[in-house]
Amino acid sequence: MKRTCHALAAVFLCLALAAPAGAGSEEYKGTAKGTNSKSYTVEVAAGQKLAVELKAKSSAVHFNVIPPPASLGDNPAPIYLGESGGRSFAQRLDKPGRYRIDVFLEKADAERGEQASFTLSVSTEP
Repeated sequence: MKRTCHALAAVFLCLALAAPAGAGSEEYKGTAKGTNSKSYTVEVAAGQKLAVELKAKSSAVHFNVIPPPASLGDNPAPIYLGESGGRSFAQRLDKPGRYRIDVFLEKADAERGEQASFTLSVSTEP
């Protein structure tokens, strides 16, 4: 299940990962460009482990993991910040729902209009 999302303030790509309820994995290749971010979503059941790994030649590419909103209009804080946490994330999650993974460039590189290719691996385990 794939879909493209558009936003007025920033353009981003939004993909829904079609992983089975128990386990699954997807790998995406993309390019982070300027201030645009790429967003990927994955449905996670309570107690499932979510693992994310980012591979890129540029050290300016990072990702954040954002939990599902508690209510409509809610903008939850990330549970993982790639700029300080590194290139991989793995955690068993208590809260079920659709988690968002945002891939982006560091602010200075983004403002210069830089771009960098990346590969994002996302998996879920029971």
